[in-house]
Amino acid sequence: MANEPDDDIAETLVEGNSYEQAALSVNRMVPLSLDTKIRIAVGSLALSVVVAPAVMLRRDLVRSLEGTGSLSLTLGLLVLNGILTTALGGFLLVRQRYMIRQGSLSAQQARKQVRIEDFFVSFVLLGALFIVVPAAMLLVGLLSPSAVETLYDNGINIYVPEEAIDIDVRLVSATGGALAAALFGLWRAVR
Repeated sequence: MANEPDDDIAETLVEGNSYEQAALSVNRMVPLSLDTKIRIAVGSLALSVVVAPAVMLRRDLVRSLEGTGSLSLTLGLLVLNGILTTALGGFLLVRQRYMIRQGSLSAQQARKQVRIEDFFVSFVLLGALFIVVPAAMLLVGLLSPSAVETLYDNGINIYVPEEAIDIDVRLVSATGGALAAALFGLWRAVR
Protein backbone atom coordinates (compact mmCIF):
# COMPACT_ATOMS: atom_id res chain seq x y z
CA MET A 1 0.00 0.00 0.00
CA ALA A 2 2.91 2.40 0.59
CA ASN A 3 3.78 2.44 -3.12
CA GLU A 4 0.33 3.24 -4.51
CA PRO A 5 1.29 6.60 -6.10
CA ASP A 6 4.38 4.98 -7.63
CA ASP A 7 2.23 2.10 -8.86
CA ASP A 8 -0.19 4.58 -10.47
CA ILE A 9 2.66 6.35 -12.23
CA ALA A 10 4.16 3.08 -13.43
CA GLU A 11 0.75 1.91 -14.63
CA THR A 12 0.21 5.17 -16.53
CA LEU A 13 3.64 4.91 -18.14
CA VAL A 14 2.93 1.35 -19.26
CA GLU A 15 -0.79 1.40 -20.00
CA GLY A 16 -1.75 5.09 -20.32
CA ASN A 17 -2.41 6.94 -23.54
CA SER A 18 0.33 9.05 -25.10
CA TYR A 19 -0.97 12.29 -23.54
CA GLU A 20 -0.95 10.80 -20.02
CA GLN A 21 2.55 9.47 -20.60
CA ALA A 22 3.74 12.85 -21.91
CA ALA A 23 2.17 14.63 -18.93
CA LEU A 24 4.35 12.50 -16.65
CA SER A 25 7.54 12.84 -18.66
CA VAL A 26 7.53 16.54 -19.58
CA ASN A 27 8.57 19.14 -17.00
CA ARG A 28 5.46 21.22 -16.46
CA MET A 29 5.13 24.76 -15.22
CA VAL A 30 1.91 23.90 -13.35
CA PRO A 31 1.76 20.19 -12.54
CA LEU A 32 -2.02 19.99 -12.29
CA SER A 33 -4.44 18.04 -14.41
CA LEU A 34 -6.01 19.75 -17.39
CA ASP A 35 -9.43 19.58 -15.75
CA THR A 36 -8.08 21.26 -12.60
CA LYS A 37 -6.64 24.08 -14.70
CA ILE A 38 -10.03 24.57 -16.35
CA ARG A 39 -11.68 24.56 -12.90
CA ILE A 40 -9.31 27.35 -11.84
CA ALA A 41 -10.37 29.37 -14.89
CA VAL A 42 -14.08 28.82 -14.21
CA GLY A 43 -13.67 29.63 -10.51
CA SER A 44 -11.73 32.81 -11.21
CA LEU A 45 -14.33 33.98 -13.69
CA ALA A 46 -17.10 33.16 -11.21
CA LEU A 47 -15.30 35.15 -8.50
CA SER A 48 -15.58 38.28 -10.64
CA VAL A 49 -19.34 38.22 -10.00
CA VAL A 50 -18.75 39.61 -6.48
CA VAL A 51 -17.19 42.84 -7.79
CA ALA A 52 -20.44 44.71 -8.50
CA PRO A 53 -22.20 43.79 -5.24
CA ALA A 54 -19.07 44.71 -3.25
CA VAL A 55 -19.11 48.18 -4.81
CA MET A 56 -22.89 48.63 -4.83
CA LEU A 57 -23.24 47.81 -1.14
CA ARG A 58 -20.62 50.46 -0.30
CA ARG A 59 -21.73 53.09 -2.80
CA ASP A 60 -22.13 55.72 -0.06
CA LEU A 61 -18.57 55.02 1.09
CA VAL A 62 -17.29 55.40 -2.48
CA ARG A 63 -19.19 58.67 -2.83
CA SER A 64 -17.80 60.03 0.47
CA LEU A 65 -14.20 59.02 -0.30
CA GLU A 66 -14.01 59.87 -3.99
CA GLY A 67 -16.68 62.54 -4.25
CA THR A 68 -18.41 60.72 -7.08
CA GLY A 69 -21.05 58.07 -7.43
CA SER A 70 -19.41 56.66 -10.55
CA LEU A 71 -19.52 52.90 -10.97
CA SER A 72 -16.65 53.00 -13.44
CA LEU A 73 -13.66 52.16 -11.27
CA THR A 74 -10.03 51.43 -12.10
CA LEU A 75 -10.35 48.16 -10.18
CA GLY A 76 -13.27 47.26 -12.43
CA LEU A 77 -11.07 47.76 -15.48
CA LEU A 78 -8.40 45.52 -13.93
CA VAL A 79 -11.00 42.85 -13.26
CA LEU A 80 -12.28 43.12 -16.84
CA ASN A 81 -8.73 42.63 -18.09
CA GLY A 82 -8.46 39.57 -15.86
CA ILE A 83 -11.80 38.23 -17.09
CA LEU A 84 -10.82 38.50 -20.74
CA THR A 85 -7.37 37.00 -20.16
CA THR A 86 -8.71 34.15 -18.02
CA ALA A 87 -11.50 33.42 -20.48
CA LEU A 88 -9.04 33.27 -23.37
CA GLY A 89 -6.81 30.85 -21.49
CA GLY A 90 -9.77 28.83 -20.27
CA PHE A 91 -11.31 28.44 -23.72
CA LEU A 92 -7.92 27.44 -25.13
CA LEU A 93 -7.59 24.82 -22.38
CA VAL A 94 -11.04 23.47 -23.25
CA ARG A 95 -9.83 23.28 -26.86
CA GLN A 96 -6.86 21.25 -25.57
CA ARG A 97 -9.26 18.91 -23.78
CA TYR A 98 -11.20 18.49 -27.03
CA MET A 99 -8.04 17.83 -29.07
CA ILE A 100 -6.83 15.22 -26.60
CA ARG A 101 -10.19 13.45 -26.53
CA GLN A 102 -10.49 13.41 -30.33
CA GLY A 103 -7.93 10.84 -31.20
CA SER A 104 -4.67 9.16 -30.63
CA LEU A 105 -1.61 11.34 -30.49
CA SER A 106 1.92 10.30 -31.25
CA ALA A 107 4.39 10.69 -28.40
CA GLN A 108 5.82 13.83 -30.03
CA GLN A 109 2.34 15.35 -30.54
CA ALA A 110 1.41 14.56 -26.94
CA ARG A 111 4.54 16.29 -25.58
CA LYS A 112 3.74 19.30 -27.77
CA GLN A 113 0.18 19.39 -26.40
CA VAL A 114 1.50 19.36 -22.81
CA ARG A 115 3.83 22.29 -23.55
CA ILE A 116 1.01 24.22 -25.25
CA GLU A 117 -1.20 23.52 -22.24
CA ASP A 118 1.44 25.09 -19.99
CA PHE A 119 1.45 28.18 -22.20
CA PHE A 120 -2.34 28.45 -22.08
CA VAL A 121 -2.46 28.06 -18.29
CA SER A 122 -0.19 31.08 -17.96
CA PHE A 123 -3.07 33.17 -19.38
CA VAL A 124 -5.42 31.68 -16.81
CA LEU A 125 -3.07 32.36 -13.90
CA LEU A 126 -2.29 35.93 -14.97
CA GLY A 127 -5.97 36.67 -15.53
CA ALA A 128 -6.90 35.08 -12.21
CA LEU A 129 -4.42 37.38 -10.49
CA PHE A 130 -6.10 40.40 -12.09
CA ILE A 131 -9.44 39.15 -10.78
CA VAL A 132 -8.52 37.91 -7.31
CA VAL A 133 -6.49 40.91 -6.09
CA PRO A 134 -9.05 43.63 -6.96
CA ALA A 135 -11.93 41.43 -5.79
CA ALA A 136 -10.14 40.90 -2.46
CA MET A 137 -9.60 44.65 -2.07
CA LEU A 138 -13.26 45.33 -2.79
CA LEU A 139 -14.33 42.62 -0.35
CA VAL A 140 -12.16 44.24 2.33
CA GLY A 141 -14.04 47.45 1.62
CA LEU A 142 -17.33 45.62 1.91
CA LEU A 143 -16.50 43.85 5.16
CA SER A 144 -14.52 46.64 6.85
CA PRO A 145 -15.27 50.18 5.72
CA SER A 146 -13.06 51.52 8.52
CA ALA A 147 -10.08 49.66 7.00
CA VAL A 148 -10.74 51.41 3.68
CA GLU A 149 -10.91 54.80 5.40
CA THR A 150 -7.55 54.02 7.04
CA LEU A 151 -6.10 53.11 3.65
CA TYR A 152 -7.38 56.40 2.21
CA ASP A 153 -5.88 58.31 5.14
CA ASN A 154 -2.53 56.73 4.18
CA GLY A 155 -2.86 57.63 0.49
CA ILE A 156 -4.00 54.20 -0.77
CA ASN A 157 -7.14 54.71 -2.82
CA ILE A 158 -9.02 51.62 -3.94
CA TYR A 159 -12.20 53.20 -5.31
CA VAL A 160 -10.47 55.38 -7.92
CA PRO A 161 -12.89 56.30 -10.71
CA GLU A 162 -11.84 55.29 -14.22
CA GLU A 163 -12.13 58.28 -16.50
CA ALA A 164 -10.43 56.99 -19.68
CA ILE A 165 -12.81 54.08 -20.28
CA ASP A 166 -16.30 54.25 -18.82
CA ILE A 167 -17.11 50.63 -17.89
CA ASP A 168 -19.67 50.03 -15.17
CA VAL A 169 -18.69 47.39 -12.59
CA ARG A 170 -22.11 45.78 -13.04
CA LEU A 171 -21.21 45.06 -16.67
CA VAL A 172 -17.84 43.70 -15.56
CA SER A 173 -19.48 41.29 -13.08
CA ALA A 174 -22.09 40.22 -15.62
CA THR A 175 -19.39 39.55 -18.23
CA GLY A 176 -17.42 37.43 -15.76
CA GLY A 177 -20.49 35.43 -14.77
CA ALA A 178 -21.55 34.86 -18.38
CA LEU A 179 -18.07 33.75 -19.43
CA ALA A 180 -17.80 31.46 -16.38
CA ALA A 181 -21.08 29.79 -17.36
CA ALA A 182 -20.06 29.53 -21.02
CA LEU A 183 -16.66 28.07 -20.17
CA PHE A 184 -18.15 25.58 -17.73
CA GLY A 185 -20.80 24.50 -20.23
CA LEU A 186 -18.30 24.08 -23.04
CA TRP A 187 -15.93 22.14 -20.78
CA ARG A 188 -18.74 19.79 -19.73
CA ALA A 189 -19.68 19.29 -23.39
CA VAL A 190 -16.18 18.17 -24.41
CA ARG A 191 -15.52 15.93 -21.41
